[in-house]
Amino acid sequence: MGPLLMVVNYFGERRSSGYFLLTTILYGIIGFVSYFIKLDIVVIGIIMTLSYNVVAHIFSRMFGANLTSLIVFNVVNVGVNVFMFVFYAGFILEILV
Repeated sequence: MGPLLMVVNYFGERRSSGYFLLTTILYGIIGFVSYFIKLDIVVIGIIMTLSYNVVAHIFSRMFGANLTSLIVFNVVNVGVNVFMFVFYAGFILEILV
């Protein structure tokens, strides 16, 4: 579902870049791998967020991205995702199950 949502997002916003393919592939891999990890949703979310940020950071640097911009993105992305998983993931999971 993650890759499909990213494709819709990129097309909906009429933007495209080298990150399109990277993000789409990473979301697919992370979603697939997280299905097989039998841990608490909060732990899985944090592990997957960190995994995405590390891999995206490495490839973004290879694409020539600005280091300061990447650090700001990673800090904000990890912070927001950890907050969302800690405070809302359990509630949303209860609604879905």
